[in-house]
Amino acid sequence: MKIVKILAIIGFVLTLVINIFQYDKTVYGTDPYLSKLVKDAEIYSNHSTQTTSDKRVSLLVTNAKAGTSVHILENYFAWCKIQLPDGTMGWTDEKNLQIPDDALCRHTNNALCGLYDQPDARNGKQLLRLKKRTYLTILDHKTVTKARGYETGFTKVKAPDGTIGWIKDYHIERAGWKQPRRIKRKEWRYNKNSFINKWTGKDIEKFTKKFAEPSAIKNDNGKKIYYFNNIFLYDRNRVELGLKLTVVNNEIENINRSHRIKKWIGSFPLSSFLRSPLLNNNFWYFLSLAASQSYDKFGDKVKAKYQPNGWLRWVIVIVVGSALLSFFFMLVYLPYYLWDKATFRASEDKTKANNTILMIAVLGAIVLGYLWFVFLNVNFNAFNNYFLLHILFCLGMTTGFISKWNSDLMYNRCTRCRFWSGTHDYSELLGVTESTQTTTYSDGSKKREKGKTEHWRDHRYCNRQECGHKWYIDRNFWSGWKRA
Repeated sequence: MKIVKILAIIGFVLTLVINIFQYDKTVYGTDPYLSKLVKDAEIYSNHSTQTTSDKRVSLLVTNAKAGTSVHILENYFAWCKIQLPDGTMGWTDEKNLQIPDDALCRHTNNALCGLYDQPDARNGKQLLRLKKRTYLTILDHKTVTKARGYETGFTKVKAPDGTIGWIKDYHIERAGWKQPRRIKRKEWRYNKNSFINKWTGKDIEKFTKKFAEPSAIKNDNGKKIYYFNNIFLYDRNRVELGLKLTVVNNEIENINRSHRIKKWIGSFPLSSFLRSPLLNNNFWYFLSLAASQSYDKFGDKVKAKYQPNGWLRWVIVIVVGSALLSFFFMLVYLPYYLWDKATFRASEDKTKANNTILMIAVLGAIVLGYLWFVFLNVNFNAFNNYFLLHILFCLGMTTGFISKWNSDLMYNRCTRCRFWSGTHDYSELLGVTESTQTTTYSDGSKKREKGKTEHWRDHRYCNRQECGHKWYIDRNFWSGWKRA
């Protein structure tokens, strides 16, 4: 147990260290790519059209005219984050942007990602399969009308090996950079009041050092509104999405939301008190050397920064894993250990009967089970992913604690003198009950099984000479089914 305690302390320290040093960061700070709009475009706060849901919110930030020069900052599938000349930032469909002279194909395992002899990936002949990111020279563009009037864009390109063919627009980025700009973001969760109190009045540059570049920026009568889609604020039974920061003279004046939803777990008493940003925002893969964020030259693949070989790797995995598991074990063990000690101290009061002591144990187990149920749901997989598992876990701890105390009281605490002086005398077999069951299978065959229940009586006595009280406990033992 001493080793477990030491490992738990190490796990706690690691948890604190992770929380202090983790932040969103720019993986590749490539210069934004200069482009322009070829269509009138709607600019949104997220990489989708205007929508609100339990997991995402996207609002219209502004409208921009065709011909406007823009800088492409990021891309997400068919969406690009752009910045207008007035500083407005947001997401727009890549179809609104002009096709560059040269561009990377997206990293994809799609068998249709390749060059074809005609602008038709289904019926054309594939000349070259692009299995990795490739920088292509763009020669021509064509819009093809498919069945039901659906239009698909194809671009004629030249590969580095000289192959010329057609590729679907979807597989080509609208930014002509050779090195995409990449920002690594996490999903952050905080209690609303503490978060607002911490950041209101602070410099926006300090905020973006922690949470990286915003998803969008809107100019609003001399003020700027910054949108962050990866920060969730909890306010009792409500979760606020699409964080909006009103900034004046680089200072955060107000913190608001784009959307708000209800979470049933937040209606439980003490849910806000038990929610811990220390655990909510702990990204454990930070400790995994194999999963550390080290990107390839295009910023797509994640690989190990350093992967120790042989025994050293396993030593690190075992030590770090044991420390974190010990920390979680102590989180579970310590409350029950303390209540077990409190119940035992109450049992030393000779004025309290066994039923009273058992009631103390039952009430404590129920309270701790409830607290653990809420604690797990608000801190680990808080979006109901493992609701049933949490219930079973807490029920198991509750019933186990009650059963342990019920058994200890029956066998070891004398009901007369109320000392822990119960001692085994002898056990006698009262009888055996036999049962038979027949299982009939689909082919008509049958299987007969017999089982028996043994009825035992355990005799106990108080080993204190002044008392000498005797009692017994009846119990049943099931031997299991055996083929007849």
